[in-house]
Amino acid sequence: MTDILFKVCPLASPPKNWNQQEQAWLQIARGVVSEGTFDPLTIKALYITGLVYDLCSAVNILLAPNNPTPTTFFPAYTVFSSMVELLGRCLAGNSTDHGSGEDLTTGFKWIARASGEVYSAVSEDQVLITTRNFPYTIKELVRLRHFAAHGQAVIKIEDFDFDPLVLGEFPPTLANAMEAYLTQLTSNETLASYLAKASIRPFHSQPIMKVVWELTFTKEWLPTMVARAIRKMDWSYKSPLDSFIKSIGAA
Repeated sequence: MTDILFKVCPLASPPKNWNQQEQAWLQIARGVVSEGTFDPLTIKALYITGLVYDLCSAVNILLAPNNPTPTTFFPAYTVFSSMVELLGRCLAGNSTDHGSGEDLTTGFKWIARASGEVYSAVSEDQVLITTRNFPYTIKELVRLRHFAAHGQAVIKIEDFDFDPLVLGEFPPTLANAMEAYLTQLTSNETLASYLAKASIRPFHSQPIMKVVWELTFTKEWLPTMVARAIRKMDWSYKSPLDSFIKSIGAA
């Protein structure tokens, strides 16, 4: 596995708690990667990449052809938003256990303009995604997460329209954003420093294992591999009528 060429930019000044973090990341990767193959910060990046892939795959399952989108849209959007929030936490270097709304906004800003130099200047009022029915600003996408995650009962605006088509627009844009983030992590010390600061607890080695094994078999550059996998996902709208007709035909 030593021929896997991906390494997060080294830090000149690691965060104060990095000594403890280093040991935790080395421990979670033990038995999954050969000792010395990856440094602790790169292991952390691989772990987060695996989590992003798992969350995107969960959305893909929820929006599969046999699941009518109106039935599964809200749980799918909640899972999707968790992934965007995770990305935002890494970008912001959030070392606390709060600030989820701010992290979610940060993640959407990166998706809107995936550059370490300019993403933070993106306005919350910028339109990020447009379906055939509505344009969606970053602020509205954050509000939609609150609505989806809180029993579809709470939203902080009276005049708000949305449709179940919005997720279908995301895979290409999200793929570009993740490819840019992972690529820039290899050379941008500011992004690498925020990644080191971000509070991410390593619970299990599965996310690392999935990414490393995929890399081993495909021999691809990590950012390219992740982007390719996300672009292949189909989050488009699946009509209840189509599902009903298919079920009759199967019977």
